[in-house]
Amino acid sequence: MDHGRSLDVLYTELEKNPEDVASYLVLADALLERGDPRGELIQLQHRLAQGEDSALRERERALLAEHAGALFGDELAKLIALKTVGFRLHLGFFEEVELLPRQSQGDLCRAASLALRSPAARLLRSLKLAYSTSDHSDHPTRAVLRQLRLDKVRPPATLGRLQLGAASERNASYWIYRDYESRTLDDDLSGLLELFPRVEALRLDLGVAFPELGELASDALRDFEWVAPFLAPDALPAIAEARWPALERLVLWTGAQLLVNTEDELYVPPAWDEAEEEDGDDVEELEAAAENYDPDGAVDNALQSGEQLEPLLASLDRRERLRCFGLANFAGSWAELLPRLAAHAFWPRLETLDLSRGTLDGGAVEALARLRREAPGKLRTLRVDGAVIDAAAREALAELGLSLEGEPVSSRAERFRYVVTME
Repeated sequence: MDHGRSLDVLYTELEKNPEDVASYLVLADALLERGDPRGELIQLQHRLAQGEDSALRERERALLAEHAGALFGDELAKLIALKTVGFRLHLGFFEEVELLPRQSQGDLCRAASLALRSPAARLLRSLKLAYSTSDHSDHPTRAVLRQLRLDKVRPPATLGRLQLGAASERNASYWIYRDYESRTLDDDLSGLLELFPRVEALRLDLGVAFPELGELASDALRDFEWVAPFLAPDALPAIAEARWPALERLVLWTGAQLLVNTEDELYVPPAWDEAEEEDGDDVEELEAAAENYDPDGAVDNALQSGEQLEPLLASLDRRERLRCFGLANFAGSWAELLPRLAAHAFWPRLETLDLSRGTLDGGAVEALARLRREAPGKLRTLRVDGAVIDAAAREALAELGLSLEGEPVSSRAERFRYVVTME
């Protein structure tokens, strides 16, 4: 029997259908015949998926420890032991890999190359690069892409989700520094989607960033989300001009999550830049800062108006597959913006609108109610995670027949406590 050829056929089948459990089990038998420990790992994890078993779990741990080099590659196994690479396995292979920010930029580049060349990455679905805080302004994505090209790395065909950065999850300093310009991430994403042509979901979580986006053309991309505490209008043209014919979901965090939207201006509570939350400072001090708004430190060039967004909105008219659009964290008025959205050709196709971390007051709810009567379209769902919605507005929303997803809050102070303490 030509084991090499049969394995290639099995891998090809799994690349086409990575959810086909039966093919994994056939592959496990073929690998066991070759003395490959991955065969036993597949079988163990399949049995564990049917129900937890302490003996099987112990055997899985022993197998991973004993054969780490064979399963992951010798060099990557060392990085895993150092806890600079995190992962989740699915039936013997990486399902998700996260490169953790406990390493220099050079080490991150090396880890990215090793992870994508690992025998365990043959069926990888998701990759997350969590950049180091010490290298926040040194073009980390550009450096990683350069290393992957030098090593002639070809990402697996199954890699469908890519996340760059983890600022909102791991790096609170990006979100609480008052002098955001000193914490700006400089980067260059040019050529990203050329190197990852099969990626269907791309998430940027870079903190306060003004990266060069390049052409960003992709026939495969269906989901794009840019997470940011601050997004300037200058970032919009590249997104508006991007060639993404398959795009179904576009969510931009456009406002200022840790800046206070008061009287149409954005303000920074002054105590926040003095409290270093990442060093474990008193949560009560941070909560008090959230309640003491101060009219100093206005940031005037954040996205606040529908007029600033108009070129982007016009570009959505040609995205015929778009079904979800979001301006999470929008600092402007939804009452003013909603009629502007409804005037565009994409509105009748829209099924989900993401209003997360914004403010839905009575005016916004009235605008929604009017649109439900005059331009109902296909809108069925509002995403309102972290959105400020008072009791009266919630009651009015309930009468519109829309499904609400996520957990809203009742006041700005409640929202900012959540964000600052990163709970």
